[in-house]
Amino acid sequence: MVAFAYTYQHYFCIYYTVKHETDQVFILKRLTLGVLINQLQGGYVRLIWPKMVETAEELNVDLILFAGHIPDMSWDNNYQHEPMYHLLNKNRIDGVIVFSAPLSLATPEKFKDIFNKIEAFPIVCISHRVEPHHLVDLSNDLGVIEAIEHLVQVHNRKRIAIVKGTKGFIDSEERFEAYKYALEKNNIEFDPKLVAHTQYTQSSAEIAVEEMLSQVPDIDAIFCVNDDLAMGVMRRVKKLGFSIPHQISIVGHDDITECKFVSPPLATISQPGDVLAEKSITDLIEIIKGHTPEETKGATKFIARESCGCHSSVVRNMLGIDDSNLKAISLTEILRDFPGSQEFSDKIKKGFDLILNNPSEQSSYFNIYYVLQEEIKDSTNADSLIKKLHFSLTILKENLKNSDHIEIAKVEHNFTMLRVLLSEAKQITSNLNSFEMAKSFHFMGAATTDISNSQDMMEFYEAVKRRTKELSISRCWLSFYEEPFTFDIGGTLSIPEYSNLMVYVRDEELVDIYSKEKLFKTKDLLPDWVFENEATMKVVVMPLFFGKTHFGSVVLSLSTFDDIVYESLREVFSSVLWRIRLTAELEESKLKLEATNAKLEELSIIDDLTGLLNRRGFLTAAEQYYKDCLRSRNSFVLAYADLNGLKGINDTFGHNVGDEAICATAKLLKQSFREVDLFSRQGGDEFTILLKNMKSEVEFQFSLSRLNENINNYNKTSEKPFSISLSIGWARFDPENSSDVNIEQLMKEADACMYRNKKL
Repeated sequence: MVAFAYTYQHYFCIYYTVKHETDQVFILKRLTLGVLINQLQGGYVRLIWPKMVETAEELNVDLILFAGHIPDMSWDNNYQHEPMYHLLNKNRIDGVIVFSAPLSLATPEKFKDIFNKIEAFPIVCISHRVEPHHLVDLSNDLGVIEAIEHLVQVHNRKRIAIVKGTKGFIDSEERFEAYKYALEKNNIEFDPKLVAHTQYTQSSAEIAVEEMLSQVPDIDAIFCVNDDLAMGVMRRVKKLGFSIPHQISIVGHDDITECKFVSPPLATISQPGDVLAEKSITDLIEIIKGHTPEETKGATKFIARESCGCHSSVVRNMLGIDDSNLKAISLTEILRDFPGSQEFSDKIKKGFDLILNNPSEQSSYFNIYYVLQEEIKDSTNADSLIKKLHFSLTILKENLKNSDHIEIAKVEHNFTMLRVLLSEAKQITSNLNSFEMAKSFHFMGAATTDISNSQDMMEFYEAVKRRTKELSISRCWLSFYEEPFTFDIGGTLSIPEYSNLMVYVRDEELVDIYSKEKLFKTKDLLPDWVFENEATMKVVVMPLFFGKTHFGSVVLSLSTFDDIVYESLREVFSSVLWRIRLTAELEESKLKLEATNAKLEELSIIDDLTGLLNRRGFLTAAEQYYKDCLRSRNSFVLAYADLNGLKGINDTFGHNVGDEAICATAKLLKQSFREVDLFSRQGGDEFTILLKNMKSEVEFQFSLSRLNENINNYNKTSEKPFSISLSIGWARFDPENSSDVNIEQLMKEADACMYRNKKL
């Protein structure tokens, strides 16, 4: 087999040439890139992976995210997700992108172990170098230095603390060094008392900042190495009675979505996540092709917001507060990289031309507003569009100020009017975002409730089918390991070799998997026929576990960028499936117990030797039948039989032969009477028979004659050293004449009759 690479426009594929005797067959296979990612929800990874999905779609490559969290970290069961990092297989994956910075929080041994398992793949690392692999990284220092200088020079802050997170984490350490450098550059002495080390959780950040403020109450600014820590710090600073930003300015890092929605909006340092996403994928493709891409670092940038003491861009523009370098920036430069569609950019440029040609005409300004309103209806980047447009308008106004023969008052009025309209548009988009978020939470809550109410697997399948489409998830695969396994922190990980596909939901329909091969190698992620039936794969793989017991995995399509959906579904799938599994196991155990109890009950009422009822079993059954006859007014006959000469058989031939005589007697009794009748061995050589619904002694005598005939035939044909002879007595129950007689009395009466007949 020979393989060669071929590129066409934006598509990169590998053609495999398979040689046959008479011809050649060309098979087209899309590249599949694996991504080792700690989690989808929150943090700077949330800024990157959605753009990875978009880039993979544009380049026509498949993308499989393995969400393995942070190995060896017990907090929030992080370590239980590690098995996902061990599922990469050359049969499925052509190259690997690793979010190596969060992964480096694991122990060195675990970190090394994970990389050893993927050494055979082409690898690109994000944010943290692992030799000798290619690195896609950001410069951690530029944005931090810019933020500290802003706090010092614009807001006159002198006691600037840092909440730096876990020691040894590469990003945290680099930001810490940039913080110290910026202090030195601005002639502020570094104070170790202004450094708080904490875990990467809001709650631990709250505790750390409270302790630091109790020891150093004159802190006037706090820089946090990520936004999540900053939000925890903001919450605790407010509780302690400090005013933000008047007493304490707060700055975060990463510019996650939540920064804009906290109060006050959080000043932060933005990371170009789209650059990291695009470059990591394009660089990995180049490496797979055999090339060596150039390593470059993206630049971070400080974003001023209310938490540091700045007005928002809208307010600054409304107040006419312009940056000092605005006049140096040309309108052409601003519009060159305007966000949004090309059609939108062209319309904005035309709108600006109208303003430049007739700056006093109000309709020119309205034209831009209407263009914007049309664009933001379906835009996922509305906030960026409005922000850029505000800035562009400021540049435009600066350009107009240098023009002659314009009515300045009219221009100022028109600009103010347009900014008010843009502020309203921004508020509308914020409200829409809030509405979409609330709708998403509603759907997630409804889905969780619906799926959680499943009592068995069929109900679960139907609930998953109903709810995944509401959450914009078009594909869902659930697989169970052949055998569950337990995994504890620091323990040995042993993932079962094989799994079974249990659920396949595609576009709100359950795919029939029972007519196909369900068993597959766990590291293949899914059966081959699944990949053959799917045109594209943009998915995340997550574990199904409860406590320390792992029982499978879930694969979800990445058709929604609402990150909370995925982990929420994983959790509800795990808990519901585990409950269903336990319920099924309990039901199975219950059935086994009932069967065991029934067997024990049967053994307690059955005579071991003959298989007939014993005395206890006979009395129980006969008593119940006696009560039924009292109600139904039916009669019956109770017979007592004694095997004659058993002692002689035992003495002459031994007890084994005596047991054979007893068994032969039991068999003759069952052959001679009806199947519905009750038979018992009372013990030794005594037997009882309850002949149901027998209305007269004539009927009994007929049955008795059949018994005698069967005994005679047996004695004639048997080769045993004994003959069967029975003494029989009986008593008839007549509800009309003997309703006060019970079973015990009838047995005594039949026994007495048997002894009388025996003496005859």
